[in-house]
Amino acid sequence: SVMWPAINHMLAVGWLLLMAVVLLWRVIIFALYRQYEVRKPAVSWLNGFRWSVIATGAVWGVAGLLLFPADDILHQVFLAFMLAGVSAAAITSLSADRVSALGFIFPALLPLMASFLLEGGTMPLSMGVMVALFALFLSSAAARMQKNLSENVQLRTESIQHQEALRESEIRLR
Repeated sequence: SVMWPAINHMLAVGWLLLMAVVLLWRVIIFALYRQYEVRKPAVSWLNGFRWSVIATGAVWGVAGLLLFPADDILHQVFLAFMLAGVSAAAITSLSADRVSALGFIFPALLPLMASFLLEGGTMPLSMGVMVALFALFLSSAAARMQKNLSENVQLRTESIQHQEALRESEIRLR
């Protein structure tokens, strides 16, 4: 609604429909996973999830191209903040899988960067560079989050194994 006065309404409605299709695809994948998770290898489900995440990031990225209001810096900055916020929120849930995290971040942010760079001028150039740096920062943060998560899972698994060994030892001792 904030962008509505500054953008082509037909493009906005088309973008919303495209987003609805991608989100419906993701809901269907999730519903099928919940219903049939044991019949299909985990890798197949992961690949389906990854492709749906990449498609979602790409649709957000299309917003950075189609909904980019030329010569309206306030709405451009709002669009940049919106895409940055969506991308930052996405890595918190996607960082467990690096492919998914990167598959969302770069398709979502690189088209916005291109829009700024193609706009011309000092301010748009600076904004384009900042978007590129932000994408690199998010990818680095996602990698760190994935590493921390992996280490936590490993430590938890080792702790459970040590607890089981201790119980077995106590049983033998008794």
